[in-house]
Order: sequence, then C-alpha cells, then structure tokens
Amino acid sequence: MPRMSARVAQQTAEAMREAIQAKRLRRRSTNEDLGQVTVSIGIARLQSGDTPAGLIERADACLYASKRNGRNQTTTDATPVLYVA
Repeated sequence: MPRMSARVAQQTAEAMREAIQAKRLRRRSTNEDLGQVTVSIGIARLQSGDTPAGLIERADACLYASKRNGRNQTTTDATPVLYVA
C-alpha cells in the first residue's frame, strides 16, 4: 500500500479481515454451506535501508504472529511482542 500511513494500512487490512469473516462460503452447484473463512494478516512498514527481502521477512513474521496469537487478526511490525516465539 504505497504512500499509505501505517495506521491507514492497518485500518484497511482490518476492514478486509472483517468483511471476509462476515461471509460464508457456498458451493454454487448445490448451494451447500461450506462454512466461514478467516484470514490472518501481517503488515510491515518500509524502513530506510530496507531490502525487498527484509520487508517481506518482517511482513511474514507479522503474519505468523497473527496466527500464533489466535488467528483471524491483523498484526503490524509495530506490535510490541511480535518476535516472541
């Protein structure tokens, strides 16, 4: 999300997460209810001197922090206990 503040990026990701959570999947051919889908999202901010790999690594760490902390949530690289195993 180029040129977007970290706060707005998190709000946008959270709105997407909530919209996905609110939906239920249905098989089109039979209308069978397949259940609910949730997402975990990781957000990293581009920092001075960052490499593409470093940025992706931090975003990936945020994603897995969301999963470790209960799934269906958004975590940013500003979250205090991000790198706790």
